[in-house]
Amino acid sequence: MKRSKEWKRMILDTVIRISPTLENRVGARSWCYILENEGVITKGDFDDAEKFITECRKNGKLPVDFTAEYNERIFEGVEEPEQVTVEDYFVEMVRNVWNNAHNWYSPDWWEGEKYYLQLLVEKLDLKNLFMPICKEYHIPVANGKGWSDINQRYDLIKRCMWAESRGLTPIILYAGDFDPYGKHISDTLIENIHQLDGLLDINGNRINISMHRNQIKRFCLNKDFIDRHNLTWIDNLLSGSGKDMSKPNKNGKIKRFIQEWIDTVGKRKCEAEAAMKVPKEARQLFEQNIQGYLGRNAKERFESKRAEIEKRLLAFKERKGIANFPDTLA
Repeated sequence: MKRSKEWKRMILDTVIRISPTLENRVGARSWCYILENEGVITKGDFDDAEKFITECRKNGKLPVDFTAEYNERIFEGVEEPEQVTVEDYFVEMVRNVWNNAHNWYSPDWWEGEKYYLQLLVEKLDLKNLFMPICKEYHIPVANGKGWSDINQRYDLIKRCMWAESRGLTPIILYAGDFDPYGKHISDTLIENIHQLDGLLDINGNRINISMHRNQIKRFCLNKDFIDRHNLTWIDNLLSGSGKDMSKPNKNGKIKRFIQEWIDTVGKRKCEAEAAMKVPKEARQLFEQNIQGYLGRNAKERFESKRAEIEKRLLAFKERKGIANFPDTLA
């Protein structure tokens, strides 16, 4: 469909206006949900709007790095020369350690806790959305990008095994697309985890995991959250590759979990990026689920552990007679 100049101008003006108010850059697909929430486009415009935003990055109407970047495409090993002398650099490094060592030191956050939480999401924008809360509660988070690979599953399992060895109950919180495959991924995550049970890692250590289905909690997206906040339903079951999941395969059959979805939800779906329309509410939902396991005073418990580290470090400096930053380095 050919789009008018006015349609394109409204999109461009809106993203330029809203961009400075966002905490993090978001992907082009998430911009579509933001634009819909602003009344600029409808769900039928998403594909064209996404292409237009990409086009604007190429023609200079938007910065080339306007949208979020996927980590696997980021250059590593890049070194920038320092702008100060090595002497000044040394003093500043020592000063930073002096003033901030207690903030950088990681105590055993989970000592005395009952549960150990991790977060697995399906989309990069969800990871960015929930990251501030993950930091507050010291929760590891990863983007599974759909079906997680073996290495990521093992990484997840290692921390679950560590938690179990400490007498903690590991919990995996999950957020992803509300569609047949998105729900199937979360429904079968426990089976995918147990596929590695009993295998050996590269060091000869045997994987031994005893997690159960009730230790995996899908909290986002779900139908009640979608309906409560009037998020966008897409009236088809097209996959990312353009395949219609609602149509029978070459054998004339539809997979059971897809048929169950059609019977209960219909031929529609809601993509995870829709949560970007209501970031505050999505974070509140995440925090409510965290507090369901850790309690409402979890942050206070964590902060008291940080305060104890600061107290111990100050006492150490006083015992060593170095309570103040050395004058010889100031």
